[in-house]
Amino acid sequence: MFKKLLLIAFTAAPAFCLSAEEAAPSVYTSHYDWQFRSVETQDADPGENVRHQDDFTKPLHGPWLLNPSTDSATIGWITRRPCAVGVEYREKGTEEFKRVIHVKYGAVDYSKDLHAIHLTGLKPGTEYEYRLISNLGRHQTPYSNEIFVGREIYSFRTIDPEKKNYKVFLTADIHGSARLTLDPMIKNTGSENADFYFFLGDNVCGDANLRNARYYILSGFMDDVCRIWGKNKHTVVLRGNHDFRGEEMYVFGDIFARPDGETFQAFRQGSTLFICLDTMWIPQTRHAEGGLQAVQIKNYLRKQAEWLKELKKSDDWKKSKFRVVLSHIGLFACEGGYLQEYFLPVLNDPTPEGRIHAHIVGHEHLYNRINPGTKEMRVATAFAPRKPKQYQDRMKKFPIPDGIVYTQITGNYTEGMTIDVTPDKLIIKSHAWERVGGGLFDACEITPDGKVKDLVPVTAIAPAPVKAKKK
Repeated sequence: MFKKLLLIAFTAAPAFCLSAEEAAPSVYTSHYDWQFRSVETQDADPGENVRHQDDFTKPLHGPWLLNPSTDSATIGWITRRPCAVGVEYREKGTEEFKRVIHVKYGAVDYSKDLHAIHLTGLKPGTEYEYRLISNLGRHQTPYSNEIFVGREIYSFRTIDPEKKNYKVFLTADIHGSARLTLDPMIKNTGSENADFYFFLGDNVCGDANLRNARYYILSGFMDDVCRIWGKNKHTVVLRGNHDFRGEEMYVFGDIFARPDGETFQAFRQGSTLFICLDTMWIPQTRHAEGGLQAVQIKNYLRKQAEWLKELKKSDDWKKSKFRVVLSHIGLFACEGGYLQEYFLPVLNDPTPEGRIHAHIVGHEHLYNRINPGTKEMRVATAFAPRKPKQYQDRMKKFPIPDGIVYTQITGNYTEGMTIDVTPDKLIIKSHAWERVGGGLFDACEITPDGKVKDLVPVTAIAPAPVKAKKK
C-alpha cells in the first residue's frame, strides 16, 4: 500500500503541468529505509566506552529543533523508554554548560518518553551547543540512578534580527513520502544551507493517519528531517487537514511543542516577518462530535485573527519590510473560503504599514500564483498546461474576490520552494526538483511596495468566460 501511495505522489505532481512526452527523467535513484537494530561499533576500549543500558542520551527519535526565536529555542526527542531528561547548553566557545531539567508539578518528571525542553534567555544571532542528559528513578531500575550526560554535542543558532541575506526552504503536501523525496528535494533546490525549514501541512499520508500518530509523524518525515538538518536547524511544522484527522491528532502538539500551547507563531529575521497560521479544517467536522469540534475550530480561527491584529502593533511587524504569511490552506481559488471571514479583513490591508506581501499555502496540489489585483493563475510557460481547464475549474468553483492586495502562492504536491531574503526584495522560486535537469514551475520577485516581477516566462490562465444563458 505504501508503495502505491509513493507512486501516486510522485506521478501526480508533474501530471498537472506536463504531458507524458514532455516529462523529464526522474531523479529517484535511491531512498532511505528505516530500521531499528543494534549496530556493531569498532572500539579499541569497549569496556570503557560502551553505553550503560540505562543511558538514554542517544534518542530513539530526534533531537529536533522547533520555535525559531531571537532569545529561545525548543528541543524535542523521544527516548527508548520513559525517564527523566534535561538539556545542557552553552554559548559556543565558552566552558560551562547550563542545565535545564524537565519537571512536573515541581518534581523531576520520570513519566514520559516524549520530551520537549524550552530554552529561554538566549542571545540573538548566537551559536549554542547542547547535549542531552537522562536519569532513571529508584522505581524504574534495579541498578543505578546515575545521571548520564550525552556524548553527542549538537549546535544551533538563534534568529538574528539584523541578518541581511539568507535562504528559507518550504515544502507542502509530502504525505509521508520523505524517505524518497526529501533528500533530492533539498539538494535540487540548493537548500542544504537554508537558515530554517517549513512544512506547510499534510505531512502525513492516509486519511485517518493520526490513529498512530508517532509512526506517521516520526517514520513519515521527522526521522528524515533529523537526519538531514533537524538536530542543528529549526523546523516549523504547520498542521494540514490530514494532520488534523484521527483519534491521536492531539499528539501533533506534543511532538511539535510550543511553550504557549498554541499552533500559530511569528518570528522575524532581518527584513522579513514570518507569520504561521493554523487553518484547521471545517468541512469534515461540521457534523462531528455533535458540532462541538466545529464550534471550537471557529473559535480558534477567531482567536488567531485577534492575535494577528495585535501582532500588527508589535515592533517586529513595524520593523519588517516584508511580511510572509504561511498556512496549509489559502483564502481564495481553493477550498479555504471558510477562512475569509476570519483572516481576509486583517490580511488584505493596502497600507504600507499594514500590508502583507505574500501568503504561501499548499493543500490544492496544483501550483499557481495569483498577483495582487488580478483574477488569473500564473505558472511558468515551460510547464504551462496545454489545456488549462483544471485551473479554470478551480477558479470557477472558488472565485477570486475583488480587491486582493497581496500575492497568494499555492504549492504543488511535494512542493519544493525557496525564498531568498534580501533587505530590498524577496525572490520566491518553485523548483521542478523531481526531474533531472531541474527547472522552475515559477519564480518571482516581490518588493516592499508589494509589486511582483516575473523572473521566468509566465503564462497567465484566466477564468473561463461565463456562457450566456439561453433565453
